[in-house]
Amino acid sequence: VTVPVTAFYFGAFLGLYWLCKVIATRKMNLNIILAGIGGLLLSLVFWAHMFIVYSLSGVFKHLRLFKEGAISFKKIITLQGTGGMGGEANYKLGDFVWVNTYNLINNPKGIGLILSFIVIIGIIHIIYLLIREHKHFFKEENSWIIISFILFIFTLLSVLGQYFPIRMPYPFRAWSYLAIPVAIIGSLGYFKLVEWAKKIQIPHLLIFIVIFSGLLLTSGYQKYTVNTVIWNNENFYSI
Repeated sequence: VTVPVTAFYFGAFLGLYWLCKVIATRKMNLNIILAGIGGLLLSLVFWAHMFIVYSLSGVFKHLRLFKEGAISFKKIITLQGTGGMGGEANYKLGDFVWVNTYNLINNPKGIGLILSFIVIIGIIHIIYLLIREHKHFFKEENSWIIISFILFIFTLLSVLGQYFPIRMPYPFRAWSYLAIPVAIIGSLGYFKLVEWAKKIQIPHLLIFIVIFSGLLLTSGYQKYTVNTVIWNNENFYSI
C-alpha cells in the first residue's frame, strides 16, 4: 500500500538509473526500458479505470496536484500540490542534521548527525574519484556509485522543492526516497572512514562502536519513536 505520488519518484528513479547505466556501459540497456514499459502497462490495470471514471483532470485534482481549473503545461511541470497533506516546509540544514522524536506529518524528516557525517565522507570520496579518475571512472563496475550519487542529488533537490518553481509533488514525501541513496552513500563513507582509520592505526572495532552507537543515538531512536507512535483516535469512533 502506497500513495500515488510514489509513481512520480520511482518513474524518475528508473529514468535516472537507465541514463546512468547508458553512461557507464555505453549501451542502450533495452531491458531497463522494457521493464519500465512493462510496469507502466501493468499499472494501467488500475489507472485506466481511474482515467475513464474521473478523466485526466479529475485524477490530478483527486491527487491534489493542483486546484480547480483547466490543466495547463505550467501546472503539469510544477506539480506543486495544493496542500492539505501537511509537512511542507522550507527545510534548512538543521532539518537534515537533527532528528526529533516528533514530526510534522506521517513522513519522518531528517537524517541525523552521525549519518550526515558519514554521508558527507561518502560524497567527498565520490567527488574525489570524479576529479582524479574522471577518464576511467565511468565504467560499469562504478555504475552503482554514479547511480547513487545522481539519485542523491535528485532526491535532495526534491526535498528542497519548496525553493524551486519546478519540483516533484509533495517535497516532504521525498524524505522516504532520499533515504535510499543516503543508505548507500553512507555505507561507502563508513568504509572509507575505516580505511582512513587503519592508516593511523585506529582499530576497526572502535570505529564500528562509535558509528553504530552514534547512529542509534542521533537517528535510530528518533526514527523508531516516530514510526511506532500511536496516532490519536479522537476523530475515529466505532458505533
